[in-house]
Amino acid sequence: MTTHRPSVLFVCVHNAGRSQMAAAFLSHFAGRHIEVRSAGSAPADSLNPAVVAAMAEAGIDISAETPKILTPDAVHASDVVITMGCGDTCPVFPGTTYLDWTLEDPAGKSLADIRPIRDEIRDRVRELIAELVPGAVLPLSACRDAQGLLDQIRLRPLMWLRHGSLLDLENLLIGYEAALRVHRIGEEFVMGPSGKFAQWVSERMGWSMSRGWATAIEQHAGEEEPLAVFFRLLDEFRAH
Repeated sequence: MTTHRPSVLFVCVHNAGRSQMAAAFLSHFAGRHIEVRSAGSAPADSLNPAVVAAMAEAGIDISAETPKILTPDAVHASDVVITMGCGDTCPVFPGTTYLDWTLEDPAGKSLADIRPIRDEIRDRVRELIAELVPGAVLPLSACRDAQGLLDQIRLRPLMWLRHGSLLDLENLLIGYEAALRVHRIGEEFVMGPSGKFAQWVSERMGWSMSRGWATAIEQHAGEEEPLAVFFRLLDEFRAH
């Protein structure tokens, strides 16, 4: 029996910024599981260069993409149509799910101003993936949070058993999450009693949780994306 592969169409006005970023993230994270399209109601001649640069920073090359015109056929062929500021230009077909994502238009904005738009789109795409293909094996970068990351790791047990036990890895992620929760209590706790707490964790729980605690503090002190911290932790876990 074949499993239906859902299809998603992202639509904005020019198909030069928001819809291109969304389609690129969805293709990158879940292209094997979801068919991805994008289009514009009044497509531009080319992509926004600052958007291309922002996506390159995220490790995705969209420089070869070109804006495409929105057609009724593209809408009709899609299970989910996600609009981004293009009004009521999409034709409506029964059986298609229509969503509207309110996002700033990156047109005319600097690279620094586009980064938050890019990051919001990435977060929304991760949520969309979890809704459309729950349980699918995905790149770890597609995970929304520690639980999602752990779920994906559990789908690949042999990969991690080559380097250690799943319990060790689970402790590492639990330690990271616990550190973030405790950290949110306040700066004074982290800068003061955190040293004693980290020592207590190290004595009782071993490397994984103590390293998770330390890395959580480092992550907050810098501005590293939480999932980037996870991947760094996983590299350390494999090398430990």
